Amino acid sequence: MLNDVTVEYSKRELLLARVPQPGFWRLNETGGVLGRDENADIVLKESEISRHHCRFLALHHGWLIEDLAATNGTRLNGVPVMRAYLTTGDVVEVSGVKLRVNIVEAPGAALSRALAGWWPHQSEPRPMRRAA
Repeated sequence: MLNDVTVEYSKRELLLARVPQPGFWRLNETGGVLGRDENADIVLKESEISRHHCRFLALHHGWLIEDLAATNGTRLNGVPVMRAYLTTGDVVEVSGVKLRVNIVEAPGAALSRALAGWWPHQSEPRPMRRAA
């Protein structure tokens, strides 16, 4: 029961920070596409980046990066990848642009209410007992 609630109501975000240059992007559960095209969710104007370079997907068990047959490829921690799962601290590299990954998963309001029902907090403190 808890797994159904957790998957359905958790808030999942992927944060990407460009290093060392400034730049920061936040993707929610719908994921997004990185590329040079104006319609991409993350637009990078470097000429070596494909119009639709790679895609970030939020799956039930984590975030996935998928190369979209980009001319210059996609690297994860220096290794060329077609598809790979992301973890916090990973570095995604697309045509020389490096993005540091941070994954944020927090319970949504429905999950917080459900957890509060299972483990209610006590409003009044209990009296302290002295050790014998």
